[in-house]
Parts: sequence; structure tokens; C-alpha cells
Amino acid sequence: MTKEPLPWKWMAIESLQELSFSSQSDVWAFAVTLWEIFSLGSTPYTGLSWSVDFVQKLGDGLRPPMPSLGTEELYILLQECWNSDAGLRPIPAKIVDTLTRIQEKVK
Repeated sequence: MTKEPLPWKWMAIESLQELSFSSQSDVWAFAVTLWEIFSLGSTPYTGLSWSVDFVQKLGDGLRPPMPSLGTEELYILLQECWNSDAGLRPIPAKIVDTLTRIQEKVK
């Protein structure tokens, strides 16, 4: 077996702990990507290196800060997407609805 690098800064808690992947872990990763976009390409968790402690910190609530170009409504959505309980993360349709509502306010 070979070891492959994983994009750990974008991975959901359950993916890091158990290598469990689902549409709900994709929601987590999508939220990290949205965070990057609204942070003008900043790297999430700047200054942190991979360790088991990182997973523990996620479990304790570590999340990226509000993105520099994000609104409070966007950050609330991101936080919902980063819920430790995968079953409580929003489904993609809710994410689309929320992003559409945010976009309409900006027009």
C-alpha cells in the first residue's frame, strides 16, 4: 500500500478520523473552498501543520475565521457546513438557496 497526500485542510472531521466520505463531507470541503474564494485565495488554517492534534482541534470547534469579503449570512452558512455532526450539515439545495438569497441582496 502506498501513502498518498490528502487535502487535510479541506477534509471533514469524519474523513480525517475514519476516511469516511459522503455528500456531507463534500459539503464541508465546498464550504472551505467558498471560504478561500471570499478570502481572496487565502489558505485555510494558516500556520497549522498536519497532526492528530489538528483533528482534535476541529472536534473542539476550530474553524476558519470569517472571510474578509464574506457577509455574516455567508459565514453562518459556512459554519453550518462545518458542523461536527455530518447529519446536521445543510444539503446542497439549501446551500444553493442561501447563496442565491445572498447574491440577490448584493445586486
